[in-house]
Amino acid sequence: MSKSNVAVQYHNFNPSEHTKSFIDAIINEIQEELPSGSTVKATFTKTKNDDVVKGMLQVGSYNGPFFAVATASGLREVTMKLMQQIRRRLDKWKTKRHDRKTLRHLDVRTEIESAAGA
Repeated sequence: MSKSNVAVQYHNFNPSEHTKSFIDAIINEIQEELPSGSTVKATFTKTKNDDVVKGMLQVGSYNGPFFAVATASGLREVTMKLMQQIRRRLDKWKTKRHDRKTLRHLDVRTEIESAAGA
C-alpha cells in the first residue's frame, strides 16, 4: 500500500523520530492485513491536564470502515492497543467474509443423488 493512503497526525506534542518510525512500522504491519486500496488515518492527541495520550485509528476500505480508539499514559502503549483492536476487527471481518462452505451450501448433487431423484 502506498504512503499516500496513510495520514498520521499528532496533536499537542511532537514525538521523537525514533517514536515516529516505531508508529510507521506498526501502521505498515497493519496495512499488510488490510483489504487492498484501504486508507489509514491515525490521530494521536495528548491531553494538556492529565498527560494521557488518546489514539484513533480509522481505516476506510471498499469492505467498510474499521475503527479503533485507545487511551494510555504513553504513545507506544496506545499504538499497541490500537493495533490489537484493529486486528480483532479484521479477524472478525475475515471470518465472516471467508466463511467455509460445504457441498451442501453450494447445492451440488452427486451422481448417486441425481440418479435416485430421476
